[in-house]
Amino acid sequence: EQASMKVIQKLRKMGANVYFAGELSKTEAQEGFANLDTTLYWANEYEMSGAAGYYMNDAKIDGIITRKVKVTRDIISKAKKCKIIANHGTGTDQIDLEAAKEFKIPVASASGLNARSVAELSLAFILSLSYKIKFIENGIKNGQFTRFDLPELQGNEVRGKRLGVIGSGYTAQALGRTMKISFGATVYC
Repeated sequence: EQASMKVIQKLRKMGANVYFAGELSKTEAQEGFANLDTTLYWANEYEMSGAAGYYMNDAKIDGIITRKVKVTRDIISKAKKCKIIANHGTGTDQIDLEAAKEFKIPVASASGLNARSVAELSLAFILSLSYKIKFIENGIKNGQFTRFDLPELQGNEVRGKRLGVIGSGYTAQALGRTMKISFGATVYC
């Protein structure tokens, strides 16, 4: 969210005309740009190459903010005044990076935006597997377990274990840090 806010703040300072592509909330965006010399335009994926061309060709757009709608070479080439293209989320797969580079338009994304949340969910899965939560839940629902001192119901502590993490991005780092600090785990990335 911090990366998105930096992009929005930069556009706000410019008094920019901002083009929102896709699923962004008009209400939230209008509140974010309230009382500023900023014009907001919206389009969905079907309008980006059609009606959007009017705004692009007329050089009215200072910035494009997207989430899932593709920002193609055609759109970028029409955005003569565009100073930044931002993804309101992680990654930049939907933005033609080569075209943006060719037209000297910087691209921003909110990398790491949800890393902590995904790391916490991964930790929840690790704990669930270690303590056989789903197995025990199913057994209780089916009336299979009447005692809980059975060896097959005993979980495994996570403390001090070794954890292999595939990847070394924000999420992997957050998970590794949490496992190391909170559970004394040895983490391999």
